[in-house]
Amino acid sequence: MPKESGVWHLYEVDVNKMELKFKGKKCPRCGKFMAFHPTPVKRWMCGGCKYVEYVE
Repeated sequence: MPKESGVWHLYEVDVNKMELKFKGKKCPRCGKFMAFHPTPVKRWMCGGCKYVEYVE
């Protein structure tokens, strides 16, 4: 069975408060969304400004 993809996996919806919340991280430098990379070292990386946060 193929892996499901779509933008709805990146957000949480609170129907009671009518809010949409991003599950990931935003870059502290430029404000763009950061991507999680599990290999070779777990890290969050911004594609815009190349900022990196390593997971301990």
